[in-house]
Amino acid sequence: MNQADRRNLKINAADALDRASGSPHKIALIHSAASAGLALAIAALHFVLEQQIDGTGGLSGIGNRAMLETLQSLLQIAQFVLIPFWEMGLLFVFLSASRHQAMETRDLTAGFVRFGPVLVGKLLQVALLFSASMVGCYAGALVFSFSPFSNAFYKAAEPYLTIGTIDYAVLLADEAVMASMVWMIPFALLGVLVLLIPTYYRLRLMDYVLLDQPEKGAFHALRASRQLMHGKRFDLFKLDLSFWWFYLLELLVTAICYGDMILPVLGVDLGISADAAYFAFYALALVFQMGLYAWKKPYLLTTYGAYYNSLLPKEEAEQQETPLK
Repeated sequence: MNQADRRNLKINAADALDRASGSPHKIALIHSAASAGLALAIAALHFVLEQQIDGTGGLSGIGNRAMLETLQSLLQIAQFVLIPFWEMGLLFVFLSASRHQAMETRDLTAGFVRFGPVLVGKLLQVALLFSASMVGCYAGALVFSFSPFSNAFYKAAEPYLTIGTIDYAVLLADEAVMASMVWMIPFALLGVLVLLIPTYYRLRLMDYVLLDQPEKGAFHALRASRQLMHGKRFDLFKLDLSFWWFYLLELLVTAICYGDMILPVLGVDLGISADAAYFAFYALALVFQMGLYAWKKPYLLTTYGAYYNSLLPKEEAEQQETPLK
């Protein structure tokens, strides 16, 4: 994909949003506000439960402590599970926009409507990305072991390697051994990136296929994504790079969330309690995130939707002229 193609995709996306029957920015704001509300509510509940746990000291409170800790874990799991389905709804709305179809707020529930296929698809994506990461990490560590950078490690570990059965707990507890393994980290990270990035781009269009053809299931979406992305991964990578400004703003908004830790390091006295500072900066980051998403995410996602549409076979693209309801 050359620069002219990317420009055309963005022009088409902007045109689709201008001609949209609904309000794309309002829908994005509703979506981000609901996400922020859920995140803030769970953070507040987590804080209240933490206070309760601190008050259950001793053996007499062990039962209540275990119950409260379980409830904390369940809240985090619920957030982790719900968000991907909610994000699929936003993807659906702006996929519809990219096809000049009607956008409705109720379409934000599209991920939940397609619960079964989306659940299997998300689990499949996580499993494949995790497997690629593990294989890449192992490959990187293997390359490290044959490189000159491993000499210090073998020298430090030599006393342990001469023993018939290696006690890895004792080996890794040796500070000299751990210090000599520092060069393994960049090798492992490089191995992970070499396998993870191509795998990620092969799976990138799975969500779109699941929204278009949920009845065909997650494995069909996996195959379709791989076929659509064949020879196109670098094109999508370049399209991602063209949105560097959005991802930079997203990173800066995330940094606001850690203002309660960053500012004291810089010598700034906040003058409030640690808990108050945490929630103040967390809420501030969520407000900025809502503004960023309502402002630019419609344009971003509509462009990606247009990119997906451009890869579909002509017959399939013509079928998508009918509303995706």
